[in-house]
Amino acid sequence: METTQLTIREKIVAIQIGLLRYKYKGEKISLPVHITLQEGNLLNCVATDFDCLNGKKLLNKNITLVQRDDDNYIYVGGRVYREVRNNKLILSVYVTKACWFIRKRKGSVTWLQEKMVYVPQMIKMAS
Repeated sequence: METTQLTIREKIVAIQIGLLRYKYKGEKISLPVHITLQEGNLLNCVATDFDCLNGKKLLNKNITLVQRDDDNYIYVGGRVYREVRNNKLILSVYVTKACWFIRKRKGSVTWLQEKMVYVPQMIKMAS
């Protein structure tokens, strides 16, 4: 496994919680989630309070996941490929891009500096 992917995966696991965001008919929806990792480029987002969805389905939707810890920021772009609703909502997400940013300061100026970017390689199937 590539070291960039391993490092970003370690950061995601260390932070564990995040904000899942997506758009639905022009409306921006944010949902707090707990994150667990699966094999490869897959992760699970678990939400216990998902009343804000009002029955909206997330299957096959593009989402973003934002995590913050001290001066570390993780941004993950992905697509929901499985959705399970019970007492909690579990979304399985295929990661299409993951970035790690660090907040930098100089005097009164603050900015985010890109530390690492991971974009999974697409596997082409022979026909």
